[in-house]
This record gives sequence, C-alpha cells and structure tokens, in this order.
Amino acid sequence: MSEKVKVKKGDKTRWRTSLEAIVLRIVTDALNRDPKALAALMAMMRSVGMTGEAPEVNNLEAFTADDAALIADFLQRRSTPSEQPDAQEENWGSTVGAARPGKRAAS
Repeated sequence: MSEKVKVKKGDKTRWRTSLEAIVLRIVTDALNRDPKALAALMAMMRSVGMTGEAPEVNNLEAFTADDAALIADFLQRRSTPSEQPDAQEENWGSTVGAARPGKRAAS
C-alpha cells in the first residue's frame, strides 16, 4: 500500500501512495452519490474514529459461564453414542414387505 501510483485530478497528475489513491477514489465516488462508496467511506471513518460517535464496544469475552456449560453439555451428548434402538425398531426395515406395527400388510 506504500507503492506510488499516478493520480490524475483535473489537469494535474500527482504521485500518491496506493492507499491514498484508494481513499481519494472512495471519497470522490461518495461525493458523487455512489451508495457503495458512501458505505465504504462511513465504515472507514468509523474504524479510525472520525465520525464523532462513541467507538463500538467489543466484548472480548466470547462466552459466559452458562455458554461454556451449554456447549460442553451439547458436545458431550453429541460425542457419546446414542442409546441402541430397541429390538422392534431394529426389525422395522429388515424384511421387505413386512408390515410395521399398527399397519396392515399389503395384499
């Protein structure tokens, strides 16, 4: 981003860093009512604290104690094999054409 590039403004050509050229382009496009450039400019201004808004509070603590317990419980349940199905469930698809409990056999 420190590489020098030519930037033409009106009749003048100047050398700027690529970062400066990008910022100038975003500002110019935002002033010309480009919504994407305006959104990019506002995001850039917020990130460096130029909007006068209070900085966004980032909670660096990813999990609370409750979250950690819930995740541990979930992982424990997912990692242990589930209960073996009872004998009736095991036989449900074992023979072709057999009727399931509560259903009539096809004639």
